[in-house]
Amino acid sequence: MIYTTEELNRTTGDLRIIDLGNWVTVTELGKRYGLGAKKIRSVLHHLGMLKSESGRFRLTTRAVQLGLGKRHDKPKKHQYPFDVISPLGQKVIAQNLGWVMEDMDEEKQSKPQLQAASQALKTFKDQRQSQMTTQMEVCWMRDHFPDFTQDEIAGLIDAPQSLVNRYAKTQAKQRDFHQRRKAAG
Repeated sequence: MIYTTEELNRTTGDLRIIDLGNWVTVTELGKRYGLGAKKIRSVLHHLGMLKSESGRFRLTTRAVQLGLGKRHDKPKKHQYPFDVISPLGQKVIAQNLGWVMEDMDEEKQSKPQLQAASQALKTFKDQRQSQMTTQMEVCWMRDHFPDFTQDEIAGLIDAPQSLVNRYAKTQAKQRDFHQRRKAAG
C-alpha cells in the first residue's frame, strides 16, 4: 500500500502530498520471499525487529523509531492490530535475510535431537491431508518429545514462546479433565 503524508505550505496555504513509498504488511513481505506468516515473523524476531506481545509478534518500539515500520494498534477497518514495514525496513530486511536464515538453520542443526524432531514433524505434516494449526503442532511436539522446553518447541515451529505456553497449559487442563472424568467412572 502506498503511504502518503500531507505538508502545509504556510506561505501559499496549499497542501502538498508527499509519497512515503510502498509499505507492506509482515505477511505480504513473507510472501515476497516465499516464507509463510509464522516463518517471516520468526525471522524478523531473530533480526530484532519484532517482539512477542500477548502471543503475537509486533514491531519493536526501536524499529518504529528507526523508521523501519509502523504499528497500527487500533485500526478502523481491521479487527486485529497489525504492522507494516516501510521501504527502508524492506531494504534492511533484504540485506540481512540471508545471514538470518543461515543463523536460524544453524541453531536448529546445532542440536541433533532438535533436527530429528523437526524432521519428524515435517514427515508427519507431509502425511496429513489438512494443515496443522499451531496448537496442533505444539501438542504433537509435547506428545512425541516431552523433554523439550517450551523455548525449543517455539523455535522448531516458529511460534512465540508465550503461545506455546498457552497451548501447553490448555493441553494439560484437557488431559487433567479427561483423567478425572475417567477415574469418576
